[in-house]
Amino acid sequence: MTFKILLSFFLIFLLSACATTSPHTTDISKTHDTWFGEDKLYHFLTASVIGAAATKIAVNNQASPCDAMIIGISSTLVIGAGKEWYDLKVKKTLFSWKDMFWNLAGSSVGSFAVSECR
Repeated sequence: MTFKILLSFFLIFLLSACATTSPHTTDISKTHDTWFGEDKLYHFLTASVIGAAATKIAVNNQASPCDAMIIGISSTLVIGAGKEWYDLKVKKTLFSWKDMFWNLAGSSVGSFAVSECR
């Protein structure tokens, strides 16, 4: 049952990441990657939801609260890295380390919000 829930979150994230409002470009030099662009908010919010969900799933599967927090953050970062790889290889844009920073920040906040690790 838990695997199905985790897979559902992964598929929802993957499918939502494919939809973009920005114009598609194949020229990496024309892609502007700022620290505070609109997409950074989406990275932060999506990562916080996934981090919180993954942490709760880990707790429900008998992980200790602190281990669950590590599982929530790291699984979110794996998903985020997969999305950035998709951007690089499929969309032919760039692997954004700034996006990964916001993924880390969001997953940390979401994971900490639901964790009992203090």
